[in-house]
Amino acid sequence: MALIVEDGSIVAGADSYNSLVEITAYNTNYVNDSAWTNATTAEQEVAARQATQFVDSCFGSQWIGVLSDNDQSLDWPRSGAVGTDGRTYDDDVIPLVLKDSISKLSITAISEELSPDQDNPGTIKKTKDVVAVLSTEIEYFSASQQKQFTTAQKLLDSLLQGGSGQLSAERS
Repeated sequence: MALIVEDGSIVAGADSYNSLVEITAYNTNYVNDSAWTNATTAEQEVAARQATQFVDSCFGSQWIGVLSDNDQSLDWPRSGAVGTDGRTYDDDVIPLVLKDSISKLSITAISEELSPDQDNPGTIKKTKDVVAVLSTEIEYFSASQQKQFTTAQKLLDSLLQGGSGQLSAERS
């Protein structure tokens, strides 16, 4: 299925903020990842959709402004969006920093899962066997199982209420 790109005009069924041409240009200028270059068009389209879904699901409640239209498919464009850096975004604009973040994550998504299911809760801190009632209690250390997407996150900071968010995924 062809990628449906949101251009700020509330495109019905939009599933990405970026075209493959935009992501490929970002890859050429900033990343130079051969995995993106060697991927098929279908693989690139899936990666672009995954990156868009990942960003919207991580920051949906933290974006500046409000949805431009309650029926739009994605979180952007937005009305009344004034970035923490003072930039004002018209309600028919997809900010370049959002597009750059999506490009970076799309390229990453070719090689690795952005948000894998967690199957390892961490290192065991304590195990307690209670023989009388035949039960076992296991307590885990709070282990960081999260991969940080620092560049993609920092690109988005000016679009978030309070100016800072965490773009991370549970790691298995």
